[in-house]
Amino acid sequence: MFQNSHHFSIDRSTFIAEHHEHHHAQPSKGMWLSQSPSIMLTYNRWMSIAIKRLLEASSLGALHNSGNRFDPPKCHPNTRKTILQELMDWFIGELGWDNFVLWLYGPAGAGKSAIAQTFAELCAKKNRLLASFFFSRSDSKRNNEGALVATLAYQLWLHIHESRPIVEAAINNNPAIFQLDFDTQYRTLFLNPLLQLSSAGYFTSTTPFPNLIIIDGLDECEGADVQNTILNTISNALQRHRSVLPFRLFIASRPEYHLTTSFSVGPLGSLTFRLPLDDTYKPDEDIRLFLRDSFHDIRNTHIMRTHLPDSWPSEKDIVKLVAKSSGQFIYAATVIRYVSSPRGNPLDRLKVIQGLLPVNDDRPYAQLDALYIDILSDVEDIKTVLQILGVAFVLNNNMDDHMKSLPVSDLEEFMQLTPGTVQLLLIDMLSVVDASDHTKPIKFLHASFSDFLVDPTRSRQFYIDPSKRHEEAAHFCISAIESLNMATSLPRLAYQSLLNHLRLAGPLHNNTTLREKVFKVPYVQHWKQYVLVSWYKGYYSSVGDPAMFLEFLQTSQFMHTEELYLHHQGILDQQLCDSLSLIPKSPSLAFWTAVSAGGIYDQTLLLQTLVLLSPHQHL
Repeated sequence: MFQNSHHFSIDRSTFIAEHHEHHHAQPSKGMWLSQSPSIMLTYNRWMSIAIKRLLEASSLGALHNSGNRFDPPKCHPNTRKTILQELMDWFIGELGWDNFVLWLYGPAGAGKSAIAQTFAELCAKKNRLLASFFFSRSDSKRNNEGALVATLAYQLWLHIHESRPIVEAAINNNPAIFQLDFDTQYRTLFLNPLLQLSSAGYFTSTTPFPNLIIIDGLDECEGADVQNTILNTISNALQRHRSVLPFRLFIASRPEYHLTTSFSVGPLGSLTFRLPLDDTYKPDEDIRLFLRDSFHDIRNTHIMRTHLPDSWPSEKDIVKLVAKSSGQFIYAATVIRYVSSPRGNPLDRLKVIQGLLPVNDDRPYAQLDALYIDILSDVEDIKTVLQILGVAFVLNNNMDDHMKSLPVSDLEEFMQLTPGTVQLLLIDMLSVVDASDHTKPIKFLHASFSDFLVDPTRSRQFYIDPSKRHEEAAHFCISAIESLNMATSLPRLAYQSLLNHLRLAGPLHNNTTLREKVFKVPYVQHWKQYVLVSWYKGYYSSVGDPAMFLEFLQTSQFMHTEELYLHHQGILDQQLCDSLSLIPKSPSLAFWTAVSAGGIYDQTLLLQTLVLLSPHQHL
């Protein structure tokens, strides 16, 4: 069937293919059909009723060329050339015929729909696109499976004329077909007509015919079970009849756990060509090109173009925007949409994006915020998820924090969670965060996602208050310190990080719970143990200092902070007295006395003295 489907190439986001016009003979309407005008009129009325019902059951807004999807996202010229070529290689069999299913997957906002749209347009120009369906969770006719089969059947009826009497008869023979389950609809309206065409020899021609089915945004269809049903029903049918139905199925979605599983195991595992939309395809280069071209257009077409210098924006500005995009086109597209608006000054609007000017009421990140809110709205245990993300954020975004880049397994221990809990709870957020490797930290796939979370005007009910998350981190640090578990490095790291989180937590004045925990924390008592362990392991210079802890308590916002300070100062004084009383007369005594009497709690000096005077040393 693909004898004439060679010499494909992608050039400037278009492809060229050898193509020959060919018209298949229209099959007979049946021996019973007379040429009588009255019978012919009845037949046509009968058929028109069937098509009317098919159209009513369809979602024409899901088609790649639908008017409802006016100006849909598509690849910017000269971008995504490598991945578009790889898609074409798969379609024409350059990558083998066994993988008749292709799964394009990537994070939210990575540009999957733009690629699917561009590929659909390329194939439609050469009459190779049989059907497409673009799901959308914001459209009631495109966020469920209800109209999927009818829409596919309509496109079959539209693109292969020989299928028309078959599809129309199927509808008239079962008036309730559109109220039946997905599998029945699919077999009746799509699969069986294709099998009948195959039996008639339609697909044996060497002339190219429409044989590509595109389903974009499968993850935006409501319900994981429904998504799996769609996937399994269509792919199983094509696999069962693959020798007589030479079709290719292209599916694009986020890498949700249930979809990843379906594409990895069972029959689909060996039949699917998996195409991850990752750094392999150098998205930063494409995003940079998109930004440069877009800013060039703004300088030449904006109503304020005479006030825009040719040097704007600077290369440094472009580099920062590319970095902020994190390989996801949606951020760059959102920036350009906001900056290019004729309702504002592009110079000022870019400064708003850069944080150099305050945001007014125009909501520059509206599209991006809607995406993040949709993702978070689907999370089951959102309270715990926000706590995990918040603690991970304050740990990873403070350069002075010794717990920066804490692996997932250690984060679970730190937050007193059962091993594996983080991965389970974040399973609905795989498109924006990655916690798949328990030996690595949680990774925010979108740099703009963390910005969204800590901005209450954007994240609203999903706001992560950094001061509150620092307070939670302080609680966890105290619990780890109290454990005095030297088997892991976590208590030592918590000891080093506690003071940092206390300084950034707030407000402290009425926080009686945290004050009580700070009052009881054995920070001074355990210092010797932690400092000795650190000394032996070679990183003593970063150990916490009781003097700094006491200094913080003297000036903190806790209620009765002087009482806190005197409590811990008394513990330190008592420890020093106890140590002095146990030390036999020796040359080291003079040094220790001088240090303590002078009030010098220098970390390195005390450390050296403690090691010198520790019980295992001969004095």
